[in-house]
Amino acid sequence: IDILFDQKTEHRKDAILKNTINQVGFPTIVAWANQSDNLTNAQTKFLNSYTDEIGKGHVKLGRDRADGLIRWIDKGTNVNGKEIKSFPHALASVVKNNLEFKSQYLKYSFGPKVGTSPFKSYEAQFVRHIPSEWLSGKIILIGADLPHNDRHHTPLGRFSGDQPSMMAGVEIHAHALSQLLSGVTFERYNIY
Repeated sequence: IDILFDQKTEHRKDAILKNTINQVGFPTIVAWANQSDNLTNAQTKFLNSYTDEIGKGHVKLGRDRADGLIRWIDKGTNVNGKEIKSFPHALASVVKNNLEFKSQYLKYSFGPKVGTSPFKSYEAQFVRHIPSEWLSGKIILIGADLPHNDRHHTPLGRFSGDQPSMMAGVEIHAHALSQLLSGVTFERYNIY
């Protein structure tokens, strides 16, 4: 779940959601961040308390310092001697044993047509109508795809000669997870 649970909403509903996540019957990883990711102390404290019994992954994206594009799969972070894997590493480790936790270049996948994602995406209001066999045995990422929120520059547009494209954070995590599960590594080449 690529959503930061960093503040209270309605106490009863917050408790129901946390209980549901804890009892869902399959591994669940939720987004985690802290003050180094621009959260306040209060947000970090609530997030840590709310997710204390839930698997978590650091949602920091691997931004290239030279041009600001998301080019890395981050390995995670260490907080007070405790390692918190990156969101895609935490997800991949549920499925794949002996996964090496290291930062690496991100190889974006291409969809069936230019400009389309290689990943299926469903709007929340339609999920209840999706046949369960479509989702059975799949890794499901839940997150927002909003026009002006949690969108990041990626190098994908450069392949067609355009400016860098903007992509939802949850989709970037899907690309990283796909790469980690496939075991594919990406060698960086300079393109001039």
